[in-house]
Amino acid sequence: MSVPLTVSGAEKLKAELHRLKTVDRPNVIAAIAEARSHGDLSENAEYDAAKERQGFIEGRIAEVEGKLSNAQIIDPKTLDADGRIVFGATVDLEDVEAGKQVTYQIVGDDEADLKAGMISVNSPIARALIGKYAGDVAEVQAPGGIREYEVVDGPLGVLLTQVVHHIAHWPIRTRGTFCGSIAHADPASEWCLVAATLGARMRARSVRGERLLSEPGF
Repeated sequence: MSVPLTVSGAEKLKAELHRLKTVDRPNVIAAIAEARSHGDLSENAEYDAAKERQGFIEGRIAEVEGKLSNAQIIDPKTLDADGRIVFGATVDLEDVEAGKQVTYQIVGDDEADLKAGMISVNSPIARALIGKYAGDVAEVQAPGGIREYEVVDGPLGVLLTQVVHHIAHWPIRTRGTFCGSIAHADPASEWCLVAATLGARMRARSVRGERLLSEPGF
């Protein structure tokens, strides 16, 4: 069975394997030899500790070698994902209810470290995110119920999310005028994309039952 790993995750395992074989293994062999030189092994705590340590090291070497031999090393930069979230991707999210923004990277089980913002590909939130696009909302089953996370696309996406929050309480007609005006200000500029994205996000939130935008055609 293949084990998905990011490029950096595979490099970390290779570095660990090198250290285990070139540093830890020789050290524990030397410690066992030293303990043997003290005579009676039946009551030799140093010998017992060294043998236990050796067992752990050899077991870890076998484990890491097995993972690397079965590893499927994935670099998201080489994938034709067409903007979709895939394994290895780093994703900016906003908790729809709390408004809190977080950043996660989707990694293999052995690489997962929530404090470092690295979540396992098999976690509920990663499974909900795979295949999503910027602007999509992922529903995650949490202990307290379903939580919604909006996928934010980089710095511009963060800005757009903040703008959506800001203008959400404007009158409907004012919001329409605002987005329409920036779309027509310079059709050749990126502001057209900004207006279109704003409109899409406002419509998406309206569909989710929020009182944000309801006029037809916006």
